[in-house]
Amino acid sequence: MTGPTPPIRPAVEWHPFDYEDKAATAPKHHYEPVWIADPDTPGRADIGYFDGYTFRLWGGSDDVSVQAWAEITYPAYPPGFDADEPGDTIPA
Repeated sequence: MTGPTPPIRPAVEWHPFDYEDKAATAPKHHYEPVWIADPDTPGRADIGYFDGYTFRLWGGSDDVSVQAWAEITYPAYPPGFDADEPGDTIPA
């Protein structure tokens, strides 16, 4: 290998957020984790949620000015892994 591997950045669909039109631009499911883009931290996305009034960072702080948000997509379970059975492990 010739150098460090760049971080994997999943493709997401960013949705603009407008504080003046929250009802139309906020995530439809409140309190679910989403990616948030804050203009004060360019080039970085944080995990946060919308509480019905404002966005908060995942830790609970509302010290964030969100300009866009994106749903977090979760990968499918690996083949042979049944998430419905308690105690399941990923096969070797």
